[in-house]
Amino acid sequence: MSNELKREILKVVSEQDCMLLEMKYIEGYSYEEIAERTGLKSSTLRSRVHRAAMKIQTSFKHSDLSDVGSERWG
Repeated sequence: MSNELKREILKVVSEQDCMLLEMKYIEGYSYEEIAERTGLKSSTLRSRVHRAAMKIQTSFKHSDLSDVGSERWG
């Protein structure tokens, strides 16, 4: 993930949620693997990832990065 994209995402979601999204969508970890590594319950993790992705999509629809929001996190 580029530094510019990460900075834009961190304006919308917490640093921890950004890390979870990166683990799921960029590094390719399964929810179970992320849960093991972070100590979060799988159900909590799924909810946080979904909510963070929706925040990013909504935010990027109104920015110059709209193509990134819809492709990467949807």
